[in-house]
Amino acid sequence: MPEISPKPEPNILLAYAIFEASLKKAVRVGIDCGSQMTLIPMEVAFAIGLNPAHAAKTSKIITVDGVVYAPLLLIPSVQALGIEVKNLEVVCHNLPSESTIDGLLGLDFLIHYPPFLQFRNNVIEGSLRFGK
Repeated sequence: MPEISPKPEPNILLAYAIFEASLKKAVRVGIDCGSQMTLIPMEVAFAIGLNPAHAAKTSKIITVDGVVYAPLLLIPSVQALGIEVKNLEVVCHNLPSESTIDGLLGLDFLIHYPPFLQFRNNVIEGSLRFGK
């Protein structure tokens, strides 16, 4: 009888991140260079002691379902990829139920990650060189 293998992961870069406010939680996140901001679902916000209903600000975000307004939460500490970013403002919005991840690390986090900065600088340098 042939073995049934688990459903393969989509083509996404994965990491684990620790989000910390009054409590902390490790979650599986996708590394999303197309997202300007880091995103956590409501469940993670509540798990670290934050209530999205008490958010002072919201942000307009574009989803596959259209434009929505989502709470912005200030997370005192986000750790991933061997670095810590303090006081990161993240979007609080649920991912689709079929998602295999619990959040997204966006450019606001990645800009602090040295290999990403080097990659970004190389892209800019290459663009300038080929643009002449």
